[in-house]
Amino acid sequence: MSLETLFEDFQGRHVKKRKNVRLEDRLPSTMYVFGTAVNVMYESDKRDPGDPNGEGRQGVWKLFTHEHGRNVELYSCEKEPGETGWEVDWPEQVAWLGKLTELKYVDLEGKDRTEHITDMDLWVWDNDRVMMAISRNLSKIEDVIIWKGGGLRVEGRGIVK
Repeated sequence: MSLETLFEDFQGRHVKKRKNVRLEDRLPSTMYVFGTAVNVMYESDKRDPGDPNGEGRQGVWKLFTHEHGRNVELYSCEKEPGETGWEVDWPEQVAWLGKLTELKYVDLEGKDRTEHITDMDLWVWDNDRVMMAISRNLSKIEDVIIWKGGGLRVEGRGIVK
């Protein structure tokens, strides 16, 4: 499935606007594991396949929560002492999923953590198996969060695992 088709199926609408922005020189070359994902909350105006009254129409902003399966690792550009990193091969294209609002995870010490986020958007890579959050202001990227592994996948009906 093409990234454009994935976006259209996920959002329930045709692509209206494309941005051609080269970000590689503003993104870190290495990312570091900081925990295991429990769930992610995001706002989107996509159709809602879980709505008991039917999917409804696209264009109504709603809060979505996705519970992750096991072993979905979270990566950040902040290095902890002794950590080995993952050399990132950034994708050619990404598709917008929504506005990231909350991230729950288990940190490397086994503690449950919750972060409330107000300034990052959630994206899926062109391989449909990696998600990332970056600043809405693409000219001032301060942090990047990556979700990958554990069978994570994004498909037309939503985030899987």
